[in-house]
Amino acid sequence: MLLNDVCNDLVVNNGNFNHIFVAGNTWSSGRNYATFHKSLDGGSTWTHNKFSVESWADAVAIHPSNDNVIYVGGSVASKPTVFKSIDGGSSWSKKILTGGPGLSVNSLAVDPNTPSRLYAGTMWGLFRSVNSGSSWTKKKGDLWVKCLKINPNNPSIIYAGCSDGVYVSTDYGNTWNEFNEGLTIKDVQWLDIDKSHKILYAATAGGGVYKRIL
Repeated sequence: MLLNDVCNDLVVNNGNFNHIFVAGNTWSSGRNYATFHKSLDGGSTWTHNKFSVESWADAVAIHPSNDNVIYVGGSVASKPTVFKSIDGGSSWSKKILTGGPGLSVNSLAVDPNTPSRLYAGTMWGLFRSVNSGSSWTKKKGDLWVKCLKINPNNPSIIYAGCSDGVYVSTDYGNTWNEFNEGLTIKDVQWLDIDKSHKILYAATAGGGVYKRIL
């Protein structure tokens, strides 16, 4: 990695475990840059890209069948932003999310069956795109979304790990309900799903890991 670099999120291509992608930021010459790192050989070697100045990169997601298409969630001048690359991270476009206060996009998820449908979590709500990130609509405005997970067995179901627990949508993010039964510590930092056994895991800040049968 680069000197003085902070790595904030990592994703591995499920179809090719040698392909690893990392989003972060670095301080260079008195300025902060969003950074992107890529390895195509399982982490033995890396390419690095400082791709946006006065910016942060907090989340990364990839197209399920073409990992040249990469999304990075972060911020530009404290405005929540989704960056997109269609050439493996060599160049980037950006879309600033509107409809709420600033700060950063800190979680991203791509629908595995319909890759044009994406979700972005922020401190001030959850956004959805249905056109591969070209435009975004706020779908839930009163959540601090820290992590997102799409049910791999049924992508209409999305789980959001938030500062006050887990929320679930069963209609592609249009409506949301609490999903907190048995969850005593509700500051959820991380979610994952055991697809084979249909179990949702939730890791909390200082409260351990919980699981729930789906």
